[in-house]
Amino acid sequence: MKDNTLSTVLKTVLTPSAEYVGQELRNALRLKVEELKGHRQTENLRAHLAEVLEDIRRDAPPDAGSGPDPVRQLELFEAWCDGAQDVDPEDDELSQLWRRLLTRIAKGRVRSGLLINTLKYLDAFDAQLLLRFSRRGYLRKGTEVEEYHLSQMQRLNLIKETTERRFALLIPLLLATCMYLYYRIYAIAVGFSEATDIAAGFRFISKMIPEVGLAIALGALVGLPLFVWIPKWRLTWIGRDILQHAVPSSLRKTPKSDAT
Repeated sequence: MKDNTLSTVLKTVLTPSAEYVGQELRNALRLKVEELKGHRQTENLRAHLAEVLEDIRRDAPPDAGSGPDPVRQLELFEAWCDGAQDVDPEDDELSQLWRRLLTRIAKGRVRSGLLINTLKYLDAFDAQLLLRFSRRGYLRKGTEVEEYHLSQMQRLNLIKETTERRFALLIPLLLATCMYLYYRIYAIAVGFSEATDIAAGFRFISKMIPEVGLAIALGALVGLPLFVWIPKWRLTWIGRDILQHAVPSSLRKTPKSDAT
């Protein structure tokens, strides 16, 4: 409950003579909420760091003089803590993204806060969707709920809509245009570009319509399956970078079975 809302409720319930008690109760409640939140954030960080330390210890330390800039590394670590403290360790996929990112920071393989800032906007469901891109780098289409989350990820420049699907829809139009141009050129060749014989003009049109219709049908027969088959979503360079930094290669080779 917001502070001003809590104050209004207390003032309504308590008598004017107890206004001081109401202020004290409001402050005590706010401090209690902050204490509980701080405790939860501390426990979250402790759980994440415990997992990351095991990964770092398994790797050889960098050579002397070749390690990351310690000042910049400290800044990134502070930014990481600020975001990871609100991530529940029970959210496996989202926790994995944050933990692997810290491992890369410790190795000096992340030198920008862009990935950290982007991860702060992702929830557990977003992380699950992002990991489905981990093998092929694309997703054909999601459910209605997934499409909503995918559109949010698009705003973060993690993914983008593919343009190839639009070209698939153009195939029927292109074939129909080609057929029309063919008959137009034919009409010019036989002298019907400026038709003076109405009967001949109607015969020409009656012959052209089924041919153009056939071209549209054939184009749709080819274009619509392509439209369905071509993936709707692809990773941007930021999305690829997050997966590169946040997902181990073993996971990228074994995605979930519903990746498409």
